Order: sequence, then structure tokens, then C-alpha cells
Amino acid sequence: MQEKTNSQVRKSARGRGRPSTLDEERALDAALDAFWRRGYAATDIDAVAAAAGTAKPSLYRRFGSKEGLFLAALERYAGGHGTQPLAAFAAERDIASAVRAFFRTAVEGQTTPGRPTGCLFACSAAPLAESQAAVGTLLADGTRAAHAALVARFEAASADGELPRGFPAAARAQLMLDAMQGLALRARAGADRAALLADARSYADVVLSPAPP
Repeated sequence: MQEKTNSQVRKSARGRGRPSTLDEERALDAALDAFWRRGYAATDIDAVAAAAGTAKPSLYRRFGSKEGLFLAALERYAGGHGTQPLAAFAAERDIASAVRAFFRTAVEGQTTPGRPTGCLFACSAAPLAESQAAVGTLLADGTRAAHAALVARFEAASADGELPRGFPAAARAQLMLDAMQGLALRARAGADRAALLADARSYADVVLSPAPP
């Protein structure tokens, strides 16, 4: 029997590797977890491909580059985990319950067992905002949208008499976002959920106070 050529051997070896087909949902979930858990620089695309059950070239064909995959993971986070605090805020009828739900949901999401701690935006994306323009734009757009949603609700609450007018709506909203990011960084550093929830309740009291701190 004629021996296989070197080319045939290489093709056979490639055939035994990971499949070249791509399950995009699985790939994005694997990338999101890796970037959230390890950060951008420390994430290895070979490891992401292995977790996604695909080949590295398949990821690059679909997403173009590591940065492209990171952006896709950020967009997935923005449409999922990242929406939960605002969704909890919007679901409450009175403003005090809404603010408390926002902070509680944020902390619970930042400290969920079996999932990376903190916030993908604050812990992994923010350090790249200056060096990767697309990342910076995504973060800026998301922050503006969140701020606008909070401001609109606070203005409505002031108009309805739920909140005093001495604390501008824009300042309340910015304080909420800043406090949430601070909680995320502390969660990433290993802070206990119970301690973070206690502090979150204090932050909610400040946001709901009659005047700026």
C-alpha cells in the first residue's frame, strides 16, 4: 500500500482537531466569561476557542481579531448582564424602591457564585477606553444612555413630589453610576457580598436625600 504523502498526513491531523464550524452563541459566552474573568490582555484566544468547542481560525473569520471578539462580548454583556440594574430600577413603581433595587441588583450581579466578580465594563473594558477607540465609544454611549434613563426617572419623581428639587436629577444619576462602579471594583477585589449590600443601602439613602452630599 502506498504511504501517505506529507500533505495527506497534515490534512488528516487537521481533521482530528476541533471543528471549524462555529456556534456563535457558545463562542460569545466563552469569550464573555474569559474577558470578564481574566481581562483583555490575559485572555488567550486558543483557550476561548477550546471552551467554545471550535477552532481559533473560526473565531477570527467571524470576529476579525481579538479586539473584534472583545467588542462582540461587550455588546453581549450590554444586552444581558449589563441591563439588569436598570431593568430592576424601571420595574419599581416608587422612586425609593427603584433606587434600592438598582443597587441591590448590581451587587448581586457582581457577586454571583460561579460567575466572574465585578462588572465587565468597569473591570475589563474601562482600562482600554483610551487605547481602543471602539471600546471607548461603546462605553461612552452606554454610560450616556444609562445616565439619561436615570435622569428622566428622577425628573419625573421630582415633578410628582416624590423627591425634593434641591438635588439635581443629573447629579443623583451620576452619583448612582459612580457608586455602582465603585461597588464593582470592590467586588472584583474580593469584598463580601453582605458588606457590599450594606454599603449599597447607604448609597441609596444618599441618592434619595434632599440635597447633594
